[in-house]
Amino acid sequence: MMIRNREKIKLILKDGIEVNSISDLRKNFDFRKIMQYFQDRKLITWLESKFYADEADAVKALKLNDKYAPQKICDILGVNYEDFYEELDDPETIAWRKKRREQLKKFTNDAEISKKIDTVAFNQDDLEDILSDPHMPEKIYLCSNFYRFPSGILRKEFVTYVGIGENVLVKFDTQTPVDVSKLEITFENIQFTEEDENAY
Repeated sequence: MMIRNREKIKLILKDGIEVNSISDLRKNFDFRKIMQYFQDRKLITWLESKFYADEADAVKALKLNDKYAPQKICDILGVNYEDFYEELDDPETIAWRKKRREQLKKFTNDAEISKKIDTVAFNQDDLEDILSDPHMPEKIYLCSNFYRFPSGILRKEFVTYVGIGENVLVKFDTQTPVDVSKLEITFENIQFTEEDENAY
């Protein structure tokens, strides 16, 4: 790209503000516009024009149809995805999250956990859905209920399970006793079924 063209490359974000650095971009982050600039490849061109070569290469490597592109772009640009991801939600997903947040209030009013409602399990199906996500979180919240941990779940390493409310009960559903001390898994505010207590 010729130097004289660099000044013509603009990113206009929140409130019509033109950003000239990644620092500016973070302060005025506009999720929808950034995704538009990603789709038309203007984000790549802008990053290259500002000499952010590593970031430009990382964005260039993403596929337009990658459903995890928004999260990956936030990671590349140094923005917390959890602060913005709901801006792209469809009405059905927004309603779904609202309903789950109302359900969460039965157990806690913690605003930080509410922001991470996608990582909150109210039952076994929720837990398995969370664990099936390729971008599985490092911390999963289990609301008061009974949860089974078969060998497949126990193989998910470097995860912290945090119980919310009382009587969060976990059973290790395996053929052999589980030595939790050898697992790369952490449990907080969680009880274990009687036969598993000694293992923990």
